[in-house]
Parts: sequence; C-alpha cells; structure tokens
Amino acid sequence: MADLWTVLATSGLAAVTALAGIFAGGRVSRQSQDRHLIRDRQSVAYSTFLQEYGKVEIDLREAYAANRRSTADWESFNASLAALSLVAPPDVSAATLPIRAAIEELLILIAREPKDAAEYEQVHSTLTQAQIAFVNAARHSLDGTLGQLDFVVGGTPRWDFVAHWLPSAYHRLDPPNPTPPDPTEE
Repeated sequence: MADLWTVLATSGLAAVTALAGIFAGGRVSRQSQDRHLIRDRQSVAYSTFLQEYGKVEIDLREAYAANRRSTADWESFNASLAALSLVAPPDVSAATLPIRAAIEELLILIAREPKDAAEYEQVHSTLTQAQIAFVNAARHSLDGTLGQLDFVVGGTPRWDFVAHWLPSAYHRLDPPNPTPPDPTEE
C-alpha cells in the first residue's frame, strides 16, 4: 500500500508541477504578446503623428509664403495627438509640446504684418529641433538600442530650401537663383 501512495504522490506532484509550468508559460507568453502589441500601437501612433505634423507644417509654410490663412486639417492632427497620448510613455508625449508651441508661433506669424523672414527662420529652427527631439524620444521608446539622430529625415525641410520659396519681400537678402545658368547658352 505504501508503494501505491508513493506512486500517487509522485504522479500528483508531477501533474501539479506540469500545470504550474503551463500557467507560468502562458502568463509569460501573454506578457510578451502584450509588449509587442503596445510597441506596434506606439509605432503606428508615432508615424501617424509625424504624417499629420508633416501635412500641417507644409500647409503653414505655404500659408505664410502665400500670405493666406491656414487650411490645415486640425481635426486629423489633433486626433493623432490624442491617439499618441494613449500609448506613448510620458517623455514621448512631452516631446510633442515644443512642436505644438512652434506651430502656434507659426500661426501667429502667418497673421502678423509685415512678414519677417528672420522671425520665421527662428520658429523654423525651433520646429526642426523639436521634430528631431520627438523622433529620438519615439525611437528610444520603441527600441532603446537605436541611436540618436541629429538631423531631420522628412518633415521640416532645411531653411535654405524654405527661404528660397518665400516671396522676396519677406527676405533680408534675395534667395539664390534656383536654376544655374546654362553654360551652352551665350
């Protein structure tokens, strides 16, 4: 009879251990899936925000150059910010604040007369640096091993490109000729 109890105890202990392993494995697997799901949602929110930001920045730049009101799609831009706030860690959410502040400054500059390219250049520089800071915060939250960027990839163009398209009345100096002269024509 003692052998029967030993066999039952050993079998019971093996079953309990197996069940505990199944539950622990399921929990670890679930946590891993949750982390991947959050990271995927963060990636979508970050890229959507950058796309909407790019559209707004282009509209504001064109509105400034054409001396017109902005026609930006603020609904989509604000929706992208709200979606980002649901999944982004605090440092990434905070990295949107300088972008939003620079956009507000651009809206003021669009309405201001007379236009001053020097003021616009300052806001443009702030916007460029804010975009780089946001991208770096987002990259770090997705994968801490990604290095920092110190330049813009997409989004806000270089100032010399922007300045070229501003009306000459807004410039301190006229922009360079965008088309070099053809040396064969003389």
